[in-house]
Order: sequence, then structure tokens, then C-alpha cells
Amino acid sequence: MTAKTISKEELKQPDSFQRFFDRLAIWAKKNAKNLWIGLIVCGLAVTAVLVQNQKNKRMNQEAANAYIKVIESLPLDTEQPSEEAWNKFADATENYIDQYKSSTMAPLMMMHRAKALLHTKKYEEATKVYQNAQTRLAFPYNLMAQEGEALSYQFQEKYDQSLSIWQKLVAKEDNPFKDYHLWNLGLNLEKTGKPADAMQVYDQIIADFADSAFLAKAKMQKTLLEK
Repeated sequence: MTAKTISKEELKQPDSFQRFFDRLAIWAKKNAKNLWIGLIVCGLAVTAVLVQNQKNKRMNQEAANAYIKVIESLPLDTEQPSEEAWNKFADATENYIDQYKSSTMAPLMMMHRAKALLHTKKYEEATKVYQNAQTRLAFPYNLMAQEGEALSYQFQEKYDQSLSIWQKLVAKEDNPFKDYHLWNLGLNLEKTGKPADAMQVYDQIIADFADSAFLAKAKMQKTLLEK
């Protein structure tokens, strides 16, 4: 097919881009008053955004400082904290989330709150907090929230529900916590009467995670199953 020759007359014709701005210029001349009002409104909108961003920056800074204060009261596992200590910490996290619910730190505080709820045996409430946190956390923190949800089901002995979550987690190729999630998957498979499947999971840990903290546990659990 022969290419169409473009004439000089055609070259002089305005293209779509030029026609658009020509029409815009005509409209501006006819609607100068409306145009200035529009520009003023846009200016006010931009100013409002900048003010809001400044407010958000201050709020997030406040939230960060308050976050540190709450975390300073976090009971450490090495201290063998009482249930009362965890209850007190849970109350502090709840107050924080209520006050700074729109801050960037609130989802992380949700994770601490859910952990405190697990320690105080409020498993169903912990499940809801973990589910809420998942929707607000970016990768890989959202994986930790899913992990927490699965653990809350395990504490309630709802192994079918936790099993489903562990299976989804280990299926993620970019999962940085895969060895731990495989370990829990194996335990859940045992609890649901699938020792052969559990054995395969322990074999995967042994084969793929030579430096894992769960390597020795996987070998031990496999030995127990073989016996």
C-alpha cells in the first residue's frame, strides 16, 4: 500500500491538540468572570490541601511520640508479665487507636493491641483487630496481620480456619516469613488429621530453610511422626 502524500494545505490545518486550546481560549474570553471565580476556587482548594497536609504532618508527629510512650509499657515475654499487665497495655493501645485512628501509626498499634488480646485470652476480639489491621497495612506487615488472625483461630482450636490462612500465606512466593508459616501449617495439618501432608511440609522446611530457627523443630516433629 502506497502511503498517502500530505499536501501543504493539509499541513496548515490545525490538529486536535491545537483545536482544543483554540476552543479553550474562546471560552475563556466569553467567560472571563467565571474563569476568575474558578481560579480563585482552585486556589482556595490548593491552600486547603496544603493546610490539611500540614495538619496531617503534625498529627502523625504527635501520633509517633504517643506511640513510643505506649510501646514503652509493652510487657516483655522475658519478664513473665501477668495478665493484669497485658490488660493494662491493651487498654493503652485501645485509647491510642481511638485518639489517632487516622494516623499512619494506628495500624501498627492494632497489631500490638491484638497481641495483648491474645495474651488475655480474648481471642475473638483479637481476630477482628487482626482482620481490620490487614486492610490498612502494606506488605509485608499485612502478612503478619494474617498470621495473627491464623494464630487467634489456633488458640480457639478452629484449626480448619487457621489452616486455610496458613495455606494462603505459604503460597506467596515473596513471603519473608515463609519458614514460620510452613511450621504452623504443619502443626495445623496434624491437628486436622493429615500427618502425611504435615510430613511433606516439614520436609520442605528441612530442604529449603537450612538457616531457619524452625529447622530443628521440623526435624524433631518429623521424627515423632515417623515413630
